[in-house]
This record gives sequence, structure tokens and C-alpha cells, in this order.
Amino acid sequence: MADLAAQVDGELVAARAAYAGAVATRDGQALHEVSEAFEGLGALLYAAEASVEAAAASRRGGRPRDAAADEHRAAQLLSHCEGAATPPVRTITAQSRLARGEFDAAVQAAAGRSNKQIAADSRISVRTVESHLQRVYENPEFKPSRAGRCAA
Repeated sequence: MADLAAQVDGELVAARAAYAGAVATRDGQALHEVSEAFEGLGALLYAAEASVEAAAASRRGGRPRDAAADEHRAAQLLSHCEGAATPPVRTITAQSRLARGEFDAAVQAAAGRSNKQIAADSRISVRTVESHLQRVYENPEFKPSRAGRCAA
């Protein structure tokens, strides 16, 4: 992405490259900055997605206040995006409808962590993690759907 950004004129490709790098390194501050860059370009759905990823990185890093601020920012950005339902954006909906343990287990599982790792970090049993994730998987609201349009 960085090579492509160097070859293409325009700020959107550079912002997408920065986004990819920040997601790969799980850098919450960089993701927050990328979100602001996308918003400045009028790419509100991308901005919301970057804010959701920033919130997840902050939550994993033990910074719940930063996570809450980025979740709030993402919700504000999404209010301009009619029917958007991309995977990163769904976490906002999920957080409001899942118990805290279920949400935390789902976020960690989505980040590629094993049930055993989640259990150890959360100080709960692997069986409890499995139960949390089962409730998430069974909820029809969290099934994949197509993203809607995003008004600028």
C-alpha cells in the first residue's frame, strides 16, 4: 500500500495506506489520526471504521477512556452513513446489545486471539469464553450483511 500511495496522486490512497499500517501494528493513536484524515477527505465511512479500530486497539491496550471516545466518534460519523454495516462498524451495534463479557470476548476473537488466550487475559474459564462467543454467534443481528450508502 505504501508503494502504491507513493505512485498515486491524491490523499485517499495515502490515508488508506496509513490505515493498513496502523491496523497491522494495532496503533490506536495512529488509527485515530487516520480517522481524522478520512473525515477531512469526506470519507465518513472509512473514518468511522478507523475510529472503531482505534477503539478496539485502545481497549486491548488498557485505555478504556480512549476507547470510549473513539466509539463515540465512530457513532457520530455513522449518523451520516445511511444503512452502513461493515464488519468494523458492527462493533458499535454489538457493544450496545451484548453483555460486556460477550463483547470483550467477541472483540478479542475477531482480533485472532484463541479462546485460551481470551480466558487467561479475562481471568475466566475457557468454557465461559465459549459460552460468550456462542451467544454472539447465535444472535441474528450480527450476521453479515451488505454495507449501505454513506452520505458525505
